[in-house]
Amino acid sequence: MKLPWLFIVTIFILLGCNENTSDDEFTIEDIVNKSIEVMEAVDSYTFEMDSQQIMNLTDTEHVNLYSQLKMDLVTVPLTFYQQTSINSELLGETVYYQTYYSEEEGLFMEDPFSNDWAKYPEVLVTEILNDSEEHIHPKGQLVPL
Repeated sequence: MKLPWLFIVTIFILLGCNENTSDDEFTIEDIVNKSIEVMEAVDSYTFEMDSQQIMNLTDTEHVNLYSQLKMDLVTVPLTFYQQTSINSELLGETVYYQTYYSEEEGLFMEDPFSNDWAKYPEVLVTEILNDSEEHIHPKGQLVPL
C-alpha cells in the first residue's frame, strides 16, 4: 500500500526550491534530515486519505472510483484500525468497512455486505506486511530522499 505520496511530492517540491537566502536559515536537506531524526521517535500516528481514480475498462469505457480511508496506527507493537469507504459507479452505492490488525491476533476485515468479520491467513498477512514495511513507519518515507 503506497500511503503518503502527497508528503513525498511536497518534499521533492521543497528540494527543488533549495535556495538559502541567509546564513541563519536551514536548507531543505537540513529539514529532511531533522524530520528523519524526529520521526525515529514516532510510535503512533493517524492519517486520512481521500482519492479519486478513473479505471479504464476498455478504450472507451471507464469507471470513477472514490475512496476515503482513515487509519490509526501504533508501531510497537504493530497495531492498526482502519475505516474505509468506497463509492463506485459499478457498486451503485458507497461501501463502508473496517480493518483491524494486531501482532497478537492477526488481520481482520469486515465484509461490507454481510457485516461479518473474516480473518486473513497468516501467510498472506506476512506478505502484506513485508511489502508495506517501509510505508508503515513515517521515517521510511523520508530516508530514500
